[in-house]
Amino acid sequence: MTEIPASLIAFQRRFPDDDAGARWLIAFRCPACGHGRGRQLKTRPHSFECACCHRQASVAAGTLLHRTRLSLTI
Repeated sequence: MTEIPASLIAFQRRFPDDDAGARWLIAFRCPACGHGRGRQLKTRPHSFECACCHRQASVAAGTLLHRTRLSLTI
C-alpha cells in the first residue's frame, strides 16, 4: 500500500467515493489463514473470498471500519 494522506482534504481528493477507497485497500490478505489470493464477490460490494480457506471478508476487515456500516470514505 502507498502512503496515507496527511490531511482530510488530501484524503477526500484521493478517495472521492467508496470504490476509490476499496481499490486502495484491495491488497487482499485473508484474515483467517493469511493467504494472499482471493476473488471478488459480486453479491457483496468490496468483499472477497479466500482462494485457500474460502473465508469471506470485506476490504475493511482489520481496519477501523471493520464491522461497521460506514462508507469507506469516512
